[in-house]
Amino acid sequence: MSVYGDDLRANDRCPEAFRLKRSQLTSTGDYGTVFGYVIEENNGKPEGGDGTVACFSNCGKYKFPLEPQFEPGTTNCKSPTDPTTCSNWKTFCAPTGELYGQKNCKTDADCEKHGVHAACWINPGSEVDHTCQLRAFNQAKQCAANICTFPYDYINPYTKIMDKSTQPPFGLCKDVDPSNTEALCIGDDKVHKVFPHAYSWPNDPQVYSDDAPLYRVIVAPGNTKVSITPTVEGLPLCSELPHVYGYQAAHSICSVDINNGAVRAIARVNQSWSCVLAGAGNDGVICRWK
Repeated sequence: MSVYGDDLRANDRCPEAFRLKRSQLTSTGDYGTVFGYVIEENNGKPEGGDGTVACFSNCGKYKFPLEPQFEPGTTNCKSPTDPTTCSNWKTFCAPTGELYGQKNCKTDADCEKHGVHAACWINPGSEVDHTCQLRAFNQAKQCAANICTFPYDYINPYTKIMDKSTQPPFGLCKDVDPSNTEALCIGDDKVHKVFPHAYSWPNDPQVYSDDAPLYRVIVAPGNTKVSITPTVEGLPLCSELPHVYGYQAAHSICSVDINNGAVRAIARVNQSWSCVLAGAGNDGVICRWK
């Protein structure tokens, strides 16, 4: 539901710290132990170039590839989670209700003592009136009405009545970290330049309208014409993967499954293959035996 033809992964859209690169998904990349579905060349580099696969939202950045965990009975992250990652995860992802929902706040300062930069939501007539709630964070103090839609104090164009119930007041990235240089907070105002007409709540990405005359799915990194993976008809043949995957050894080990009708496998660099595709297969390259 994005602006027609726009791409949040483009370099002028997505801060460097929020880009997920193809090289990070190889067996030697930052996330190769969890996700390894990018085909590697024999030199370990991603086949087809190192494009941007995704641009993270604030919450996405601090949940990927695995969500931090709390120490039992506390709201402290388990070691060795990076303190900044843990703090931002709690601020941007609202992982526990214990850090939010406190009643009878009067200002945001009453909520910040919980360490999550929540908003004191003044919402008369609501059950969440004067409670500490998760909010969106912007880079700029002012955000155009066609980008940050349905803000706090939104004036309904039909009734002309100011509405405080759409979402809590926006926060600013610099309030989370005064020295922020787009390394810790992407800003919902930046995200919504590409995905407008939606609430800016991190956990409420509803979209109500778009300007697309038709829909098509384009898999290309960073607003370029270069494919994330080479364009082929169907999944790649296991036998055509680079030799670093060790096809011959895997074929020998999997011969019984192949003879029994196995169609697809999960190939991994210098690791055991899954002779039969089971589950998502996101920790290796899905290929076909025949």
